[in-house]
Amino acid sequence: MKIYKCLDLFCGAGGAAAGYHRAGFEVTGVDNKPQHHYPFRFIQYDAMKILSAWQIPGFLESIFGDDHHFDLVHLSPPCQGYSWSVAPHNKTNFSRYIDQARLYLSSISIPYVLENVFGARSHMINPLLLCGSMFCLPIRRHRLFELSPGLFFMTPHCSHPRKTIHISGSTKHKGLYSPEPSLYQRSIAMGIDWMTDRELSEAIPPAYTEFIGEHMIDYLISIEFHKEIY
Repeated sequence: MKIYKCLDLFCGAGGAAAGYHRAGFEVTGVDNKPQHHYPFRFIQYDAMKILSAWQIPGFLESIFGDDHHFDLVHLSPPCQGYSWSVAPHNKTNFSRYIDQARLYLSSISIPYVLENVFGARSHMINPLLLCGSMFCLPIRRHRLFELSPGLFFMTPHCSHPRKTIHISGSTKHKGLYSPEPSLYQRSIAMGIDWMTDRELSEAIPPAYTEFIGEHMIDYLISIEFHKEIY
């Protein structure tokens, strides 16, 4: 059985990557900062430069070597420029990559998943909303996932429990959820046990991308099946 490969751009410490791995992907992560806790193959490089130079002959080989063919691109661009927890006058201090990344992705002939916070909704096209409650996780952590044009998956029902654990890099909503959960409690709630406190605050639960990854593998299998027939 073919092993499908996912390129995880703006990878952080690997929350999304773990989900794709559980779904059956072989994952390679890229970030412009060192990610010592990333659990899979990691290359330190500028994600936007990879997208912008994707079509240049020999470029991908120069970065990834012989293992430079990918079946899926996942992107989690920095969210601070879109986040509601960042004051409006401070958002200009952060780069917004979503619109430019989509332009680059339109010239790449493989499926993509573009993830960001709910505050990026106006910059995303028909995104899926995923929440911890959809996967029986005791967290309220809404994230949006834009899929390649033409792709759409039905999502589980979002129903928050009475008590949730707050996972955030901001203190804006402190006290609205379970009071002062420990790193251990938040790690268990997220399904992540290899990150520092800071890394965890910026991660997404692997359950989100495991769900998407399983659907993506079904899609990729169906594409190859139709190619064989026709």
